[in-house]
Amino acid sequence: PGAPQAGPRRAGGAAAGMADATCDELGLRRLDRPRPPSARVGWFLVASGAGLAAAYACVGVIKLLPETGVAPLDAVRADEHYVLLAPLSLLPTLVALWMNWLSMSTFTHA
Repeated sequence: PGAPQAGPRRAGGAAAGMADATCDELGLRRLDRPRPPSARVGWFLVASGAGLAAAYACVGVIKLLPETGVAPLDAVRADEHYVLLAPLSLLPTLVALWMNWLSMSTFTHA
C-alpha cells in the first residue's frame, strides 16, 4: 500500500507508445510535401505540345502547296534545310525515350 504501481508494460517500452502519437502531440514539425501543379499548368503543357506538333506538321504540308504569296509561308516553303529536321530529330528522340525508360526502370527496381 505504499508506492503506486505501474500499469502493464507494452512490448517495446516507450518507443511503442510513441508510435501511437501524432507529430502534433509530440511537438515535431511535419515535413510538408510539395503541392502538385494545378490542372491549368497541365492543360497549358498539353496545349503547347499539341500546338508545336501541329506547327511541325504544317511545315511539312506547306512544302506540298504552291506558292501562296505570303512571305513567311513562302520562306518556309523555299527553305531546304528545315526538311532535314524531321529525319535528323528522329534518332535523338528515340535515344531520349530509351534513356527515360531506362531511368524509370532503374528507379522502380532499385
